[in-house]
Amino acid sequence: GLLGDEAVPNKALHTQLTLGCGATFKGGYHMLNASFMIQFQKDCPLDNKEHGPMLVYSEKEMQYAAWDDVGKSFRMRYWNMHAAMVYEFGSSWDLERVNGSVALAWALEGHPAYLQAELRRMPIGHILEFKPKEMCHAMLDVAHGQERTRKAMKMAAAIVGKEEMLKIDECVRKKKVPEPFHELGRANARLAGYVQELYGRFPEHQVERDKFKDSDKEVEKKTKPQAVVIGADGCRPDFMADLLARHPKLAVPPGHVHHFSHLYRGLGASVVGGAAIRGYHEMLTGDNLKKNASLVLEVSPSYMDTHWFPNLPKQLASFAPDVKLLAVVCDPAHRILMQYETDLALAHKNDSCADISDPLTPIWTEKARALEFALIEDGVGNFEELADAIYDFSTKQLYRVPLARRCSSNSCHYHKYYLTGLYQQHLMRVLHWFPPHHIMVVDLAGLISMDPWPIVSKVLSFLGLDPGLYPQDTLQMLEQHQDIAPSVQRGLDLLHQLYINDNELLACTLRQEFPLHWQGQDAYVEPLAEVCARLAQEGKLARASQP
Repeated sequence: GLLGDEAVPNKALHTQLTLGCGATFKGGYHMLNASFMIQFQKDCPLDNKEHGPMLVYSEKEMQYAAWDDVGKSFRMRYWNMHAAMVYEFGSSWDLERVNGSVALAWALEGHPAYLQAELRRMPIGHILEFKPKEMCHAMLDVAHGQERTRKAMKMAAAIVGKEEMLKIDECVRKKKVPEPFHELGRANARLAGYVQELYGRFPEHQVERDKFKDSDKEVEKKTKPQAVVIGADGCRPDFMADLLARHPKLAVPPGHVHHFSHLYRGLGASVVGGAAIRGYHEMLTGDNLKKNASLVLEVSPSYMDTHWFPNLPKQLASFAPDVKLLAVVCDPAHRILMQYETDLALAHKNDSCADISDPLTPIWTEKARALEFALIEDGVGNFEELADAIYDFSTKQLYRVPLARRCSSNSCHYHKYYLTGLYQQHLMRVLHWFPPHHIMVVDLAGLISMDPWPIVSKVLSFLGLDPGLYPQDTLQMLEQHQDIAPSVQRGLDLLHQLYINDNELLACTLRQEFPLHWQGQDAYVEPLAEVCARLAQEGKLARASQP
């Protein structure tokens, strides 16, 4: 059969044979967990006599490589994932050919992603100090190279999956690699050269092997955040931060920090060493912050995305147990609409390095375009189709399995758009590690549909600041959404149905009724007391309240 005769006597479990990296058996190809595969190879050597044993890196090898070269560890993981696709679904076990195929996939997807991650890890001030236009143009060259390469390969998907990997492998087999791959390789090399120069200029941010020095421990003490806007992404958390930043005793670092989510995800603290703390410290204590501020408010909307970062609340609580958390929420259906429109506008933004206030703009543009390609591949070309796709995924079990296999990145419309709006579930995960009096939830509608001062005043008191020092004459309301087209409204109505239960649980958890008004146009709003009594009788409220 598919697993071969050697699998059964060695007690190979099917769950172990369907995770991770590729392995080959006498009966055919199948997927294996890397650690299990190495042990399996020892017990059942199945070396190909012509090309030798299959190459796979163990978790121990990858972790050890990260001590000295994070890029090498990143590439080893990329190899395991993408070589597996060729081993399992391809027609050859030629290590040289597989290496060539993975090298092309790395140039198209892996290497640009790694370089972008390294740039995002560097404080933006340093990038602005060191050849920002040169970096921006190098990034644009990479983005354009990726686009030309995908077009030459006739790839609709932005992510290199099985079908894309097999297309690349076929080019290697025929020894007909399109020229755009070579152009992209040169563009990657130019960007890599810039990144190397940048980290050479600011070596204190290099990931290092040594443990914290005494000076790093002092920096760690000073770096603990005092307050963080944790989300929700798409509910204008920046608007809340901008209003609060007008208080003379409050400072807001520019941009989003995302320290515990995007920047050091997948790297253990022992590997990162003092680089993480020093970079974080610079982000929170930049030269452009108010010198007389008594409180620094960090904005990191991804901290509420616990479906992506389940361990983040624990990590944040361990590092800064006294931090105050501010969650700005809004109608989750409208949140999807706002985020979708923002992503779409960014995807169609003209490429330019004329404005270098954010030299990383090409990264965000490329990610938005990759998302648009992924949505189009899923048959999503407008908001109503996005709502239909989310509804289908949530309600049709036959659709759930094939889509779930593709939802392994932020490009998945269900994970990116829908799960973020399940505020009740995210807040319960946060409350598991933080006491309730350290968290405040704010409804965006209260800031844009009426006088925002009562909410701003309440938030300032929550943060321990004197509302009397706030210049109220500078307050402004956020421009509300314009008229909604009938097709968009149909999409909103569909999404409202999906969120009803979670909105009710959120209202009862907060003991506030505003989530009950997120039910769509002309919907009957049941009194809060009746909703909570009904949920308690059904046993839902008790279960939802458990950490």
